[in-house]
Amino acid sequence: MLGDGTEWLTSRLFIAIVMVERMRGVKACVFVERSANSERSFLAVATIRELRQALSRRYPWLEVAWLQSLLSIYPGLPPIAPNTEWHPDPKRISAGGPPQLNESGSFTPYDARSIVARFIESLQRNEMNPDPGQVYIETEWVSLRSSKERAQWVSRELLATLLPNAAFEAWAPNLRDAPRAQLTRAVLRRPGPFVALVDGNREFSRLTNRGALLEETAAKLGEEPDDKPH
Repeated sequence: MLGDGTEWLTSRLFIAIVMVERMRGVKACVFVERSANSERSFLAVATIRELRQALSRRYPWLEVAWLQSLLSIYPGLPPIAPNTEWHPDPKRISAGGPPQLNESGSFTPYDARSIVARFIESLQRNEMNPDPGQVYIETEWVSLRSSKERAQWVSRELLATLLPNAAFEAWAPNLRDAPRAQLTRAVLRRPGPFVALVDGNREFSRLTNRGALLEETAAKLGEEPDDKPH
């Protein structure tokens, strides 16, 4: 939910999509906004990979912050001193210790919280105790209560510069009482691997996997017998 454009920061969006993909296998992100007729008006849909790449191209420091936060949970690594170059040696990382990962590769809740906290911390600077030797491009920073964070507010206008036009067109009407074949055709006509189904006033209802639907349709066609020669 974008709200009025001051509810999500690019930094928080980045770490959110990275973690939900790793922890829950989420494949896509749907953006909705508040409109005159709906609290959940559809705006755009993008795969996690597409969105992460778009954010990383625009804000490359997000990937650096992610790598630092991920490395922070590994044992046997020295602390990272401020304003110094630090490159971990994979030959020195111990085996069999933390982080504890399950079969899907997701983190424990403790490690997940630690990663998120470290990620956010690495992108903030304390306004009460500023670093006099550091020069910042202020337009890249957002003011919070007692700190500033290197991020931008996620708004409709920002998304329009990050995502392709197809992301805003990946929706179809939610034909609740129509035959399934009619809904299938409506979804397959739209671009992208995922399509949002919307009710009246473009209110978001649910997300459908267009790629899986396409494969299912192709499989059914493949099961149909060939026409016999006359």
